[in-house]
Amino acid sequence: MEVKRDNINIEYNLSEYINLEINKKCQFADVLNLRKSIEKHKDDDKNMLLKNVVHEIYIPVEQNGRVLGYVYLGNFAEEINDFDIKRLNQIIENNIYEILRLEQMKISYKITIENTIFFHEVFKNRSSFMVNHIYNVASWAVQIAKRLNYSDEDLTRIYLAALLHDIGKIFIDEDILNKPGKLTEQEYEEIKKHVRIGQYLARYMFLFDRDSHIDEWILQHHEKWDGTGYPRQLKGELILKEPEF
Repeated sequence: MEVKRDNINIEYNLSEYINLEINKKCQFADVLNLRKSIEKHKDDDKNMLLKNVVHEIYIPVEQNGRVLGYVYLGNFAEEINDFDIKRLNQIIENNIYEILRLEQMKISYKITIENTIFFHEVFKNRSSFMVNHIYNVASWAVQIAKRLNYSDEDLTRIYLAALLHDIGKIFIDEDILNKPGKLTEQEYEEIKKHVRIGQYLARYMFLFDRDSHIDEWILQHHEKWDGTGYPRQLKGELILKEPEF
């Protein structure tokens, strides 16, 4: 099997694992040259990752000279009969792609946080209130999401969305942004533009895809249950629950 994607190129012979001739000379152990697959047998006096597993192997996934993670395969029987090779192919390939996807996500989130910090430095000069506000919102949003048993990946997305929820205000006039009294109708209409600007920045500058929902959460964070919010006057359950955090 050969997998090529981006900077990764992995080649190995599945029959080495299907036959399960587990020994020190097994070529599977040299799948990625010096990176070494890790393989174990129950009789090797080594702790197996899963209970009752007889054979297991870890296949390192490498990109740009760095191991990003391992694909794990385990077998509960001494022998494998009538094994579906195509299914194994798909399992390994899917896991490799998933590891690569997670790595790209980590890089994207790191860049997002760095850019957000940069924009917050700009905010400091325009409105000191905004800097504290976004971190407070992010903290509360994550705590609420934790109580609702969101996954770690979802918690990260919620945190990033909270940090960026008012990013569109960078393009709002500073006098309007810091006005101490009540806004005029025209000024209020100007302020309302920040949610659409924020959605645009999330999608086209920070490059969050629509499946992440981050851009939509930013767009909806001023909608209200009774339909009096903005920008689309959504009502009730038409509003996503995450922007309400």
